[in-house]
Amino acid sequence: MRLRTMSREDFSRDRCVALHLHRGCGMVDPAPASAGLRHRGVDMDSSEQPAKAERFLPDWIVGGVIRASLIPSLWHWGRVNADVWPGVMPDTIAAAAIWNIPLLSAGQSAQIAVWGAQLVAAMLLVGFLTRLVGLVLLLACAVHVFWILPEAWSSAAVFAAASFYLFARGGGALSIDGAIIATLR
Repeated sequence: MRLRTMSREDFSRDRCVALHLHRGCGMVDPAPASAGLRHRGVDMDSSEQPAKAERFLPDWIVGGVIRASLIPSLWHWGRVNADVWPGVMPDTIAAAAIWNIPLLSAGQSAQIAVWGAQLVAAMLLVGFLTRLVGLVLLLACAVHVFWILPEAWSSAAVFAAASFYLFARGGGALSIDGAIIATLR
């Protein structure tokens, strides 16, 4: 016994016949006229398109909420550990000596962390270079997990998830990046 493969035209014709029989019984066609493929005036696709996630939670809301949730923690941590420009609190430098980040001295890594946190918070506030900021925060999470405090991997994972969203999707329409993209369209 040889099995016959069905071509697209055969499938369309068989479906068309089935829909004609279906309509002939007086039953209502499950698909609206604009739902999809049509063959000789008959709908070929009876499935409806699922609603997009952006309809329920647009990117400008999600991006804005994620940006707004990261700003206070970054700004507060940076202000607590900062001294007069470009200095850093001595306790932070002592902590940076324990971090053992390769290729950087304790003073350099403390300065990068403290002033970088404040710069990133300011950039998130206005939504400037949000994807780049998301990448930087993702790398900072990796440094934090691997060299600074491996025991705090769960909080770093939450921070990394928010950072990944910013890296992948951007800060939303209510940002400088969103305004630039809107003007270029």
